[in-house]
Amino acid sequence: LAMFYLSTKDDWTTLMWSAADSTDVDTGPYQNSNYWAVVYFVLVVLVGGFFILTIFVGVFIDSYNLVSHQSEKEPRMRRDNSVASSVMGRGEEPEEPVNE
Repeated sequence: LAMFYLSTKDDWTTLMWSAADSTDVDTGPYQNSNYWAVVYFVLVVLVGGFFILTIFVGVFIDSYNLVSHQSEKEPRMRRDNSVASSVMGRGEEPEEPVNE
C-alpha cells in the first residue's frame, strides 16, 4: 500500500517523515532517527517517476510513428476533388491520386 501511495505522489512526504521518525518495536517515535528511510523514499519517488515518464513518452512516440506510417501508405487526393467535379457534370475523368 505504501508503494502505491508513493507512486501517486499524493502527500508522500508525510509517509516519508513518519518512516524517518520510526524506531524499534515497542518504542515511541524519535524525530529524524532513520535517515535511510528518507534516502529510500526519495529514490523510490525519483526512479519511479522516471520510469513512468519514460513509459508515457515511449507510448506517445510509438503511437505517433504508427499513425505516421499509416498515413504514408494511404494515397492522398488532390485538393480540387476531381471525383466530385465529374459527378457535377463536367464530364472529366477522375485523376489518379497524387502520392507525395
